[in-house]
Amino acid sequence: MSVIDFLIDENKWLEFLRYKDNKGLNKKEYKDLESFILNKEYFFICKQIVNGNYKFSIPRKIMISKRSTNKKRVVYLFTREENYILKMVNYLMYDYEYLLSNNCYSFRRKVNAKTAFNKLKKF
Repeated sequence: MSVIDFLIDENKWLEFLRYKDNKGLNKKEYKDLESFILNKEYFFICKQIVNGNYKFSIPRKIMISKRSTNKKRVVYLFTREENYILKMVNYLMYDYEYLLSNNCYSFRRKVNAKTAFNKLKKF
């Protein structure tokens, strides 16, 4: 079974919900994710993804002011459904983390952009 096939696996979604709950979602976020999963709102889109028939929407681009500066940060927002599905794909990729290069900082649990920056500062 591939990572993509797990997108329609109800047990994997429930596992994802437990994982997110343990990470400390606030009550509103948890209730929304729980509703999304228990009502299987993911299923229609995920079935299309598994079949190779889904095209993600174009994310909405917004500019957010950075603290203590006039500079702006660009953020891209997907629809609620696509956002949860992409988070699920990220979660499913954790099982393959050992295959990733030490210089890869995506799909990782304990490394992020700050880790990469600190590594660059050392060099």
